[in-house]
Amino acid sequence: MDADFINGLVSSGITLIVGAAGAIVAYKGTIKGAKIQIENEHKKLEDAAKQQVKFTREAIENFLTEEIKINFIKLKDNYELTNFLSKNSEPFKFGFNSNKYNYDEFNNLKYKIIEFESDETKEIINIYNMFHLTERKTDILSFTQQEFNDFKSTYDICLNKYS
Repeated sequence: MDADFINGLVSSGITLIVGAAGAIVAYKGTIKGAKIQIENEHKKLEDAAKQQVKFTREAIENFLTEEIKINFIKLKDNYELTNFLSKNSEPFKFGFNSNKYNYDEFNNLKYKIIEFESDETKEIINIYNMFHLTERKTDILSFTQQEFNDFKSTYDICLNKYS
């Protein structure tokens, strides 16, 4: 065999091996780059979803906070109630004014707040339950002990957070 032919064959073989190796490396690099790009896009979508949830939560809290404050003012308008609650551990004689509370924001948002499944959600539901309770029962003396305990703890939350 001719030396030029062998050199050409070896040279072609090396070129073929280097070309195949380069193609494999390029393929793997392209796949890795695509995976990184997909992961980055996925992270951006997750961040956008988290921002949307945060914005929605803050908006709901703002709307409900205002409605709770307005409703609580109607309930705590009488200083005696706060005084009696701090001194009594059982239901006592105290008639409520025939207050009608506003539930518009709560009714519009109640299905949305349930999605958050948090202590704040439970707190908001308890507050609105307190308003409903005072509309159904016109005197604290007609509360069961459990209703009284729930009313008292929820009233204290409102007093500290929404006054």
